[in-house]
Amino acid sequence: MNFNNIKNNDKIKNLIFILLGIFIFASSYMITYFYNSRKIQQTNMKVTEKKGELVLAENMDVIFTRRTLDDHVVVDYKTTIGEMVKNDEIKGENMDELISAVEKDGYELVSSTSGEIIFLNDMGILEAGKYYIGEKDGYIAIFKAGEDGRPFIEKPEDVSTKKIEDLPEVDRSKISNFEKKYDTREECEENITNYIS
Repeated sequence: MNFNNIKNNDKIKNLIFILLGIFIFASSYMITYFYNSRKIQQTNMKVTEKKGELVLAENMDVIFTRRTLDDHVVVDYKTTIGEMVKNDEIKGENMDELISAVEKDGYELVSSTSGEIIFLNDMGILEAGKYYIGEKDGYIAIFKAGEDGRPFIEKPEDVSTKKIEDLPEVDRSKISNFEKKYDTREECEENITNYIS
């Protein structure tokens, strides 16, 4: 019987050593995993803080959208980083430069993925009492901004017969975004002739 007890004790000892080994291995794995995941998270946070310094790929899509007065979001136009550099719209290929270049036109960054960047121009409120060249049902028109900053058409003849789609893309974008602003109706009428003649 002593021999069997010794055998059983050896089995129990071996089992304890095996379980202890598994526990030590699992513990060291978990400690290493959590330690490294924190380091990775800290590195990701640093990269996020410096996102403006990230280089953008030439084939990355840049989509310009706008929110219309009736709260719809429409795409103004789509381009790539390479085309923007080629057309001297931006000089380099980093996020900060891109954002500052499009902010001048009233766009703000909405989302950014590895394949595309989307900007939104929230037309919202215009400067009260000013006149704007804009688009009404696909045609170029004269708008006046009311006291609440919302544009409206004063007279039915303010809507021209010239379709906005007949203009170059740059002009279409500026007109659609109400970027053509004038102090008086006369100034606006003078300048609209450049587009409708």
